[in-house]
Amino acid sequence: MYCKKTELLDEIQEKREVMIKTAKELGTIDAETIRLSQELDELIYKYQLVFRYEREKRKQIKRKYKNTRIFWSNASQYKRKNYSEVVYR
Repeated sequence: MYCKKTELLDEIQEKREVMIKTAKELGTIDAETIRLSQELDELIYKYQLVFRYEREKRKQIKRKYKNTRIFWSNASQYKRKNYSEVVYR
């Protein structure tokens, strides 16, 4: 799979430009234009998979962080200058 989304976006843009050029020269129903269109569709699909995977990964990290933050904010408070003594609410 691709290392970076930007690499995949660059490849999508290049494929799109080639497809448009081919469509202008040979027509939109030419076999070469259709093949390039299908390759472009595959690249876009790969990009969507990468984007979805990264979004789900961010959601999981946010959930873990949120749970940790709630635990620590409710767990304890320190008294003035006596940091070894923990006071629970």
